[in-house]
Amino acid sequence: MSTPIYTHDLAKAIKHTLTAVGTKDGIVTICDMNSGSSSHILKRHKKPVMTVQWSPSDEYTLATGSQDNQILFWDIRKARCPLVSLDQHNGSQGKNSTAHNGYVLGLQFTTDGLFLISSGSDQRLRLWDVSSTSNMLINYGRIPHSFKNQTHHFSLTPPSLSFTPHLLVPSHSDVSIYELFTGKTVSKLKGHYSSVTSIDVNSNDIEVYTGSTDNTVLIWTPVNSIELNTESKLSRQSVIYNDTWSDED
Repeated sequence: MSTPIYTHDLAKAIKHTLTAVGTKDGIVTICDMNSGSSSHILKRHKKPVMTVQWSPSDEYTLATGSQDNQILFWDIRKARCPLVSLDQHNGSQGKNSTAHNGYVLGLQFTTDGLFLISSGSDQRLRLWDVSSTSNMLINYGRIPHSFKNQTHHFSLTPPSLSFTPHLLVPSHSDVSIYELFTGKTVSKLKGHYSSVTSIDVNSNDIEVYTGSTDNTVLIWTPVNSIELNTESKLSRQSVIYNDTWSDED
C-alpha cells in the first residue's frame, strides 16, 4: 500500500479469510489472506481511518471509525456505500451524522455482536445497539486519556471473568472498569507510572494484560472470585520488564 496503515482487523469468519485495513487516506482496503491480494476498497470516510472491527455474528458486516468523527457500518458484499452512519443524537442517519465530537479512536463489538462500543478523542465512550443502530445513551462520564492520533484500545470481560459485562478502559496510567450497560464505575487498576497504551484479556487463564509507555507489561488476576464486582477486584500479579519476569507477590 502506498499510504500509512493505521489499523487492521482479521475477520473471525468461516466463509472467508479477509482482513480490513484502515489507512491515512480514509480508505479501507479488504485483503484476502489466502491470495495475498486486495479484493476491494471501501470509500466514504473523509479523513484517516483509525479503527476497524468485524462483527462476530455477521461475517460480512464491518464497522469503521475515522478522524471525520463518523462510524460507518458496511456490508462488504455491497462496497459502493455504507449501510449506515451512526448518529450520536439518534436523529436522521445521513452521511453528515457524527458518532463523536472528535476522532473515533476505538471500536469493539460485544461477543454476541448485538452491541458496539466506541471511544473518541472527545474522551467519551458510547454504547450502540447494532440492530437499531441507536446510541443507547449510557453515561460513562468523561474518560481522560491522551490518545488523539492513535487507536484507543480497550477490552470487554469474557463470561469466564465476569458474569456481568464490564469494560476495561485505559485512562492515562490507570485502567478504569465500568459496568457495560449502566456506565457505573466499578474499580480502577493502578500500577503503571505512565500512559497505558494496550490492554488484552486472556479468558482461558482469567488474566488481564496491560502495556504502558513506562516499558512494562502488567498481569492482573481476580482476587478470591472470578466475578468482577466491587467486592472482588483485580490484583497485580507480576510485571514484565524487557522480557524478564519479576514476581510481585
